[in-house]
Amino acid sequence: MKNIKEKMQKIQENIVDGKIKSSLIDELIDDLECSEEEYEMILKELLEMNVEIVEKEKEVLEIVEEIEYEEEEKYEVYDIDMIKQYFQEISRYKLLSKEEEKQLIIKSKAGDEVAMEKLVMSNLRLVAKLTLEYISPGTFFLDLVQDGTIGLLEGIKRFDLTKEYRLSTYASWWIKKELIKSLKSKINSVKIPNYIFTTYRKINLADRKISQEKGNRATNEEIASYLEMDIKEVLNIKKIINSKLITINGDVSDNNFAIELEDNNTEKEINENIEKMNRDSKIAKMLKSLNRREKEIIMDYFGLDNGEKQTYKEIGTKLDLSAERVRVLKDRALRKLRYAGAKIKND
Repeated sequence: MKNIKEKMQKIQENIVDGKIKSSLIDELIDDLECSEEEYEMILKELLEMNVEIVEKEKEVLEIVEEIEYEEEEKYEVYDIDMIKQYFQEISRYKLLSKEEEKQLIIKSKAGDEVAMEKLVMSNLRLVAKLTLEYISPGTFFLDLVQDGTIGLLEGIKRFDLTKEYRLSTYASWWIKKELIKSLKSKINSVKIPNYIFTTYRKINLADRKISQEKGNRATNEEIASYLEMDIKEVLNIKKIINSKLITINGDVSDNNFAIELEDNNTEKEINENIEKMNRDSKIAKMLKSLNRREKEIIMDYFGLDNGEKQTYKEIGTKLDLSAERVRVLKDRALRKLRYAGAKIKND
């Protein structure tokens, strides 16, 4: 691990009026050789210095807007519109005040599933933001969001309410740990050190920042200069990641069934994913997360009982609902299934 004192000195240089942005602290966990205990020690030292850690939610939206300035070929493996749509969807979940967060954590630790779900949904912006920082050719955004959510769940379970910092600050460590674990599982090699992934993330972020400032794509030389790295190191890191990552299109299995459900850009893909999951016994556990009406809509819409799929209008006639209301309930049920899928995978 890099010397903690050196890290602290760098952070102190960025403290303004007794405050520091959480994004700057986030740099501390770039190197996952910084253990959970060491990360907490650094946060504790900041609090003892009476430094206020400022959560900057605006950054989440800014990083999405920056994508539009990038050249399309860099992102040809995933749909930018789909990512923006996902951010719009999760923006419907309100951000929690410190007191609201505290009460929900207390309830979730007592086994309240509704409280846990509210905590997860209100922090999906954080998961999505961190996921975008690790996006690479050959990976899919929603695949990594699913795994990042598993890290968030772990962070919630382990969060110590006696600490003065927010859940998002602490959970970032667990989210990034799970993201790197996920990327490693998708690599066609025996072992790649963590620093390769964390350095690639820095290159990615530098690329976006420079590209936005100059209005066109950053060169490798500019990235190397910005990060004070040797150009050969930048090229080597890119080569390792870009040549090793594989596209994820495999069949549903014990390891990726929840991911397949998450990646549902089109109705056709949703149908295929649900049909695959129907062959897996875990779908029964996931369906338990739905209420009676939601379950009936999902079963009828995807034809899970008899293979005969029904339209929104047909389902609405049976349930005395409008077709639009059926669509809204179906979308809500799918969000619940994604959450349930992440929980089952984490168990």
